[in-house]
Amino acid sequence: MIEHRRSGLKKMLGPAVTQWNRSIGELYVANGSKVYCDGADDGALRIQGKELRGAWADEIGLWKTTKTKKGETKGGMQAWKESLVFAVREAPALILATGTPKGNRGVVKLLRTEPDGRVVFTHPRLADNRHNLDAAIVAEWEALYGGTRLGLQELEGKVLEDVEGALWTLQMIEDARWAVPYADLHRTHGSRTVVAVDPATTSNPDSDETGIVAATRIPITADLLRPIVNRRDLPEAARLYDHGFVVADRSDIYTPTGWAKAAIGLYHELGADRIVGEANQGGEMVETIVHQIDPNVPVTLVWASKSKEARAEPKAALYEQERIHHIEVFEALESELTTWVPGESESPNHLDAEVWALEDLFGGGQVQQTVIAAGGATSPVDELAGKQW
Repeated sequence: MIEHRRSGLKKMLGPAVTQWNRSIGELYVANGSKVYCDGADDGALRIQGKELRGAWADEIGLWKTTKTKKGETKGGMQAWKESLVFAVREAPALILATGTPKGNRGVVKLLRTEPDGRVVFTHPRLADNRHNLDAAIVAEWEALYGGTRLGLQELEGKVLEDVEGALWTLQMIEDARWAVPYADLHRTHGSRTVVAVDPATTSNPDSDETGIVAATRIPITADLLRPIVNRRDLPEAARLYDHGFVVADRSDIYTPTGWAKAAIGLYHELGADRIVGEANQGGEMVETIVHQIDPNVPVTLVWASKSKEARAEPKAALYEQERIHHIEVFEALESELTTWVPGESESPNHLDAEVWALEDLFGGGQVQQTVIAAGGATSPVDELAGKQW
């Protein structure tokens, strides 16, 4: 944004720039103005308290937003709501937000829900910038992506509800969302709850998050699921097989002791049955650290013998069958589910932790079926081979 040789602010302002201090991110202009630079993912704390006339917020579709275990919003949403909006307060007080839209989430979703007149949307197309780009590259992109959903996003600048190639869609999650209190799930006879941990290997401020997600499995014979069993418009699997509920997401950047305490705390809070941890990252680290803090917590280590896509696809299928329900809106988790495209990037941490939880609870998917007898009575058929309980 500052240093690009053709379109950066230094180039565009030319001799009006008197100094550019890269180490602190400040650009000085001859008329006395200053331009401050800050990153969004840490909340843009250096911008707080500034007296700004305007701001340029770039790549807002990629701003990372997380929630702490106390429910506080950190990262990109914090940068917008707490830092930027309050700092831009001198006339004309305008914010220019740009970027390729990566789904209707985070700051993009916030701007799209503002009252009419508060936000003006423009959709520049690749064609509008054709004169600045290599003609052969433009022709290649148009041949590859013209007429596709990805092309609408990348070439036409449209905000898409879903990301092309993602295993989950927003509609899929919304269709099965069920705001049932966890206490009702926990009281259900035969229910089982696990807390899954996908540990990060470092705990620096810019490290990956440690995924911590809890899920519950409810037998189809439970009275709680009667409304589903009686809905004949649902896929057969939703009426004949157990259901799962995602009940908590405590993912964040932690030290090893920090994520262990967070997982153990959630385990006790939910009255869970065990903690599930990935063994590939650090071998037996999860079990060792958890038992250093609380040796009485049962831990199951799981190994990634299959690819991430192979593990995730059956879980996405459970969503399509309306068998997995979110009991509240888990913004960061749902953003990861609906924007991760297998093969294009590493699967994110919230998603990984949820997949491990559902892997432990459901294995390959349909583990328990309910047979509908002639008289309308139900009889569970258990297939427990190779299952840890």
